[in-house]
Amino acid sequence: RLAVERAAVRQNPDSAIRAIGRRIADLRRERAFTQEQFAEKVGVSEKYLQRVESGANLSIRSLVRFANALGVPLHQLVERPKAAEKT
Repeated sequence: RLAVERAAVRQNPDSAIRAIGRRIADLRRERAFTQEQFAEKVGVSEKYLQRVESGANLSIRSLVRFANALGVPLHQLVERPKAAEKT
């Protein structure tokens, strides 16, 4: 039974990173930032932001910087959105 419970919480790391990138992009758009504006606010290059939003790996340091710039708690970037849980 424990093995089944553990298997239920496993995620594919690549899928999780892509989902985080999509959430960053969605929140950026909700706040009406262009990629150029948001990259400057975060202190990263626009190319790096584009890569993150496309699902490139990012450091925890960068993740915290994105959350701070968006004004959201860190967990909001890594938790599965409520709508995704229902599908």
